[in-house]
Amino acid sequence: YKRQGHIHFDANYFQNKQEYLTLFELWSDVEDILYLIANRSGEIPRSDVVSYACPLFQSFQDRMDDGTIVNSLDLDDQQFIDELHSWQESKHNSLNIRNVNKSKNTIEFRISNGSMSFVTWMQNIVLYGHLLMASKRLAALSTKKELNREEQNLWNLKEILKLNVSKEDKLEVLLDLLFQNDLRKDCLL
Repeated sequence: YKRQGHIHFDANYFQNKQEYLTLFELWSDVEDILYLIANRSGEIPRSDVVSYACPLFQSFQDRMDDGTIVNSLDLDDQQFIDELHSWQESKHNSLNIRNVNKSKNTIEFRISNGSMSFVTWMQNIVLYGHLLMASKRLAALSTKKELNREEQNLWNLKEILKLNVSKEDKLEVLLDLLFQNDLRKDCLL
């Protein structure tokens, strides 16, 4: 029997729609990798993970391709969140934002297996926390006219994640993006 290891973060960390959009963009680019690394080392995702943490990649790509997301950028922040709610059919997505601006007001990460391991829980909290921080930072960079060297490097890592690269290479790029100059990168491997 495997329990789900859902982790919630306060949605007030994000202040605008660009931060949410960047999170969804990053998530869809690395979702396949997250399914593999968000569990105890050597553990495969639980058998019912797709039922309770359905991948978002295709749904996000469909909305990018049909212009839904681009058209949503003209909405104010609250309307944009409402739009995200409307195309996220249920809470049973790998990344759930249906609680945003509701009583819980959380961003929920649903792909991790439940674990009794303190280390595994902490690693997932750190992983998802850094994903939120990277999304916020990249969203801020998207509005800048010029990037310094460090910012350009961060942006380039984000762009590499969109490419068709091996899972091993994608994992390394993701960890470099999330944990630049951070020793905690080693604790996730």
